[in-house]
Amino acid sequence: MLLMENVNSAVLSLEDGGGRVTLGAGSRAKVEQGYTFDIYRVNRYIGRLKIDRVEADRSSGVVEIVAPGREVQVGDSAATRL
Repeated sequence: MLLMENVNSAVLSLEDGGGRVTLGAGSRAKVEQGYTFDIYRVNRYIGRLKIDRVEADRSSGVVEIVAPGREVQVGDSAATRL
C-alpha cells in the first residue's frame, strides 16, 4: 500500500473524453505515480483518478471510477484524502 501525502488540487484539463485528467499539483506538492485522488464538486463525489504521470507542477492519470450520472469537469476539486 502506497502511503500518500495529503494533497489538494483542481482539475486543469481533460483528454480522451474525460478519461484522462490533469491536475494542478505535481512532484513539488509531493505527488507520486500511483497516488489516487477523489474528485468532487462542492460536496458531491464525482469519481476517482489514479496518477500515472508526474511533472513538477502537474500530474495526470486515468479516471478509475465515475459516480452514476456524473462526469469530471475542469475546475473540479481533487484530494488524496476527503
